[in-house]
Amino acid sequence: IAAIAEQGVAWSAITHFPETAVAHWSLMTGVLPAVHGDVPAFGRSRYTGPTLAEHLKAQGYQTGAFIGGETLTDRSTGLSRGFDVYDDRHPWDRADLKRPGQEVTASALKWIDHVSDPTRPYFAFIHYFDAHFPYTPAPPWDTAYLGENPSPLGGSDEELRPYRDGERTPSAADIAKVAALYQGEISELDAILGPLLKRLAGQPNTTVIITSDHGESFAHDYWFNHRDGLWDEVIRVPLIWKGPGFSAATAEPPLVGLVDVVPTLLHALDLPA
Repeated sequence: IAAIAEQGVAWSAITHFPETAVAHWSLMTGVLPAVHGDVPAFGRSRYTGPTLAEHLKAQGYQTGAFIGGETLTDRSTGLSRGFDVYDDRHPWDRADLKRPGQEVTASALKWIDHVSDPTRPYFAFIHYFDAHFPYTPAPPWDTAYLGENPSPLGGSDEELRPYRDGERTPSAADIAKVAALYQGEISELDAILGPLLKRLAGQPNTTVIITSDHGESFAHDYWFNHRDGLWDEVIRVPLIWKGPGFSAATAEPPLVGLVDVVPTLLHALDLPA
């Protein structure tokens, strides 16, 4: 990810709602959360305007989405609008709602290789849930950042739920232990992205955007969670952009948020907003 950032622009952006479904609807439409309503409750947005996928499909793009977690499936969000392929079906366990990132990468690469055609562009939305609660990275990432931490606390839902629900307060060692597991997940995801980013490196005219829907709280007496907090670590997310018209010399705006992605991308592609 750092290599992509060095070739383009990296911003500290704002997510407009620290929860998966609503944040992604804002990302995919350029419209603020209030317009979308309570997406998790109804399984859809009440917004009737075009999504990015619908807009690009109307402009001749092939569109595919590859989903890494239950909270962004079509049945949970209705986000499949405009996608030729919305690959969100996978077995899942309530203890961990993710689809392994390696499967997401493989499915996305298979589709990209199939549709790559210089005469017809494509839009791929690739979603990962690996760097997310529960914090259970696979070896070697499960111990990569632990050091000599004495805390016995792990990153499973069963172990952390009392802290997430405000029933228990972690010690400093507990917090450091869980943060190390979370860092391990981020590094694990970085490795999972490797084959995809390597493939895209051979497409110099392809725009690559890497961002997130929310951060995670490790302080403020709000532990290992995100939806009910508006601290910087929860609403500040990375926004990395590599593509034609963007370089390290691009001036950083004073404020950038997820709703800026759609209009900025359409401008960069010289498409009508």
